[in-house]
Amino acid sequence: SLAVDRQGRWWLAAERLWEVEQNQGQLKVTVRGESLIPGVRFRMLSVDDNNVLWAATDGDGIWAVDGDRKVIRGADRGLPGNRYLGVQAFVDHDLILAMPATGLGESIAMVAFSRSAFLAGRALSVRRFHRLDGAIGPPFASMMGPAHWRSPNDKLWVAAPE
Repeated sequence: SLAVDRQGRWWLAAERLWEVEQNQGQLKVTVRGESLIPGVRFRMLSVDDNNVLWAATDGDGIWAVDGDRKVIRGADRGLPGNRYLGVQAFVDHDLILAMPATGLGESIAMVAFSRSAFLAGRALSVRRFHRLDGAIGPPFASMMGPAHWRSPNDKLWVAAPE
């Protein structure tokens, strides 16, 4: 996965999270994170309006990188599960949308929770969106990236497989 933050830094992710900076034509690559769980890969990266990098992983929950600070939360810290295909943060709505991989139950298409509570390490109140809620899925993401888009008039559009 690849993301570019507001400072023009590139973020690359696979089995590690790398920060790539360009200075006078030279590239500097720095490892900024690696899961302590063997075999875990980063699946999707996104950058929010406050320049916080968000990463979905396939076994280590969701990561947030805010400067030199990392917040990692999974099932042991309030999230429903550890495997996610995608994550997107919306600062102005204090909202995180995360798309779980299979394993949270086939009926869970998306989860939503507070961005500020996640970053502060506070308890999360997680809203699960199921088929019974009218959500079609899972997932609302693919291995290539998110299948959702926020329009300029602040509407959230979500693609689904059906």
